[in-house]
Amino acid sequence: MQFFTIGQRQGLEIGGKKEPYFVVGKKAEKNIVYVGMGKKHKLLYKKEVQLENIHLISKKQALENLTKTDNLSAAIRYRHKPVSCIIDKNLKVTFIENVRAVTPGQSLVFYKENQCLGGGVIKY
Repeated sequence: MQFFTIGQRQGLEIGGKKEPYFVVGKKAEKNIVYVGMGKKHKLLYKKEVQLENIHLISKKQALENLTKTDNLSAAIRYRHKPVSCIIDKNLKVTFIENVRAVTPGQSLVFYKENQCLGGGVIKY
């Protein structure tokens, strides 16, 4: 159960007749994996995430400044196209569009234009 990630298709050993199944959620404490049918299942998408263990690249860049930064974008995976977002003082990231397969424990990296400002770990 702990090896499954949100959005995972391979290794589930269940098949859909029309569309494949994907992991859409987990409850580790109860050893439960939730699956949904289709790439566009609504539970595969999130508009907000909570960060922890934030790291800023520049010592000059304070979190207070980051929350006021315009043109901020974030990517949740390698090769993931950054999506415009805002970050509040509680480290909640709100995307301007839904993002697919956001998984707790993954890193989120934020940018201003092409400059990496830092990142954090997705808590939920």
